[in-house]
Amino acid sequence: LAVLGIAFTVQVYALWHEQEKNRVEQQQRLQIEMNQLRQQHEKDNFIWERKLESERSLLNNAKQREALRSSQLAEAKLVAEEANKAKSDFLAMITHEIRTPMTGIMGMLHLTAHTPLSEKQKEYIDTIQYAGEALLTLLNDVLDYSKLEKGAIVLESIPFTVRNLVQSIITLMSGRANEKSLKLITHIADKVPDVLEGDPNRIRQVLINLLSNAIKFTDRGNVTVDISCDKEDADGRIPLHFKVIDTGIGISKEAQEKLFGAYAQADASISRRFGGTGLGLNICRMLVQAMGGDVHVTSIPDHGSTFAFTIMLKASDQQAIHQYQVSGQETGPIPPLNVLVVDDNAVNLKVIAGLLEMDNHIVTTTESGTQAMNLVEMKDFDLIFMDIQMPDFDGLTVTKAIRRMSNPKKSKVTIYALTGMGREEDEAACRAAGMNGILIKPITVPSLKRILTTVSNAKTLKDIAASSKEDQMKLQDVVKKAQDVVEDVKKTYLDIKDQVRQGLASDEIPVLESGVLDEDNYPADLTKAEKNIVFNVHTLEELRQSLPEHSFTEIFDELDSKSLELVDAIELAWKDRDRDDIAEKAHNLRGMAGNFGLNMLSTIAERIERAVKAKDDEKLDASVNKLRAAFTRTVEVLHGWKNNV
Repeated sequence: LAVLGIAFTVQVYALWHEQEKNRVEQQQRLQIEMNQLRQQHEKDNFIWERKLESERSLLNNAKQREALRSSQLAEAKLVAEEANKAKSDFLAMITHEIRTPMTGIMGMLHLTAHTPLSEKQKEYIDTIQYAGEALLTLLNDVLDYSKLEKGAIVLESIPFTVRNLVQSIITLMSGRANEKSLKLITHIADKVPDVLEGDPNRIRQVLINLLSNAIKFTDRGNVTVDISCDKEDADGRIPLHFKVIDTGIGISKEAQEKLFGAYAQADASISRRFGGTGLGLNICRMLVQAMGGDVHVTSIPDHGSTFAFTIMLKASDQQAIHQYQVSGQETGPIPPLNVLVVDDNAVNLKVIAGLLEMDNHIVTTTESGTQAMNLVEMKDFDLIFMDIQMPDFDGLTVTKAIRRMSNPKKSKVTIYALTGMGREEDEAACRAAGMNGILIKPITVPSLKRILTTVSNAKTLKDIAASSKEDQMKLQDVVKKAQDVVEDVKKTYLDIKDQVRQGLASDEIPVLESGVLDEDNYPADLTKAEKNIVFNVHTLEELRQSLPEHSFTEIFDELDSKSLELVDAIELAWKDRDRDDIAEKAHNLRGMAGNFGLNMLSTIAERIERAVKAKDDEKLDASVNKLRAAFTRTVEVLHGWKNNV
């Protein structure tokens, strides 16, 4: 038993020892596996951290590139906005510079039309006025081309006579056709109604453009305007078909495909040979599309071209035309108003005063903003026309000062801006300063009379309100009608956004050529080149023939003395290096000389003004040094012309 007990004990111990050994070995294996797993985990973590770091780096780089791209885009956007603003500012300045002399031209034409004239002279005046209006509407479209690109075109819907419209266009274009011995032919189908309703100005614009191109590119043969129509549709609209057919140089198929793009020419030689910007047909297509149609061309090189378009118009009648014309006229003579005109341009003052005095209005004029405020303090005015750009105080500052006056009769006087700048922001600035509206230069008689009628009606209403409190209920209805008139005037004449007209390149409208002076009437040493550049003889001839002799002599002498005064002031400011004063006086000289067609003097004044703005002392010195000689030469030629007429 003892032996068996010992053997059993030994056996149990051996079994335990074996199990313990196995357990230890198993723990060691587990520890090794755990260590291996830990090492693998650490290795995997290291790899993933490296990958994550790499991804973070890539993400940061992408963010940096995106930030750089965003910065570049923002910078490019800013540059584009600045360029667009610069373009708008440039166009506004050009508008002002062109419209200011146009005020004198159109105003003097109107005054001339009211002097004794022969039938032939009246016909000439009517044609010039018609061409001037075409030039103005063309100017509005070229300067507002961006609006056409956006499709923001406002179309009228008024009754008009188709045959009269076409005949007026043919009359306008006949001069250029006669110069090339071309025959202008019109064919209007009998079934085309006499009166239709649509936008005659847009139709006129398109036809003038197409006719101008046809005459330009045709050296022999004829140009035909063909108009036909189809039956009225279910909505009462009539498809009106227009064709302009020429026997000119024609257009290749390749050129036809790009013909209606902006700035497009059939080929590079076209611009060199015939001129033009290539905008006309593009604007035509946009206008026709706005009227619900499109422009198409068929052409054979060396045989001619046909431009055709169709638009939908409503039928109307003569009674509708009569009602429209009556609604646009004054019901009777306008009672005399006390009007103050403020403009630093003496010529414009005379023109506006002349137009107002023709209707017996009491007119006070001044060239100074300071003097204008003094006049308002001393006298009561019904209406003030206020120039925006003046040397002492600009029109906005003067208007704000008037609105702050304690006397309500003075502070609430009606004020309209006189300006050649008609951008939306310009009108907003005028209204923010307290002005009632703007009158865009050049001033036309209808636009002037509409404002006078509105002010007269408002004045009458005030008189009624002051004298009779019993009729307030009736008065409210009258006031409402007057307000409607004001809104109509604002919409028709004061909102520059609605003044987009003939969208052609300026060289596509016939205009008077600069006069070449008669060699026998001027100093013997006057060169041929100088005869072309000293001044435009037509401008002074029109002015001389439009005014009584004493008035013309007065203006002529004032031109002489005022020009000398400005030349002296520019030279004095140049010696003092007073850039602001140089620019101001040069601007005044440029505008005044330009109004009278004094090309040489106006050009040098413009160069001085540009040199000041560009801070180019070399060009400034060179231009100022030429100014006195240019003035002396201009005066010499002017007096030679005056003494011989």
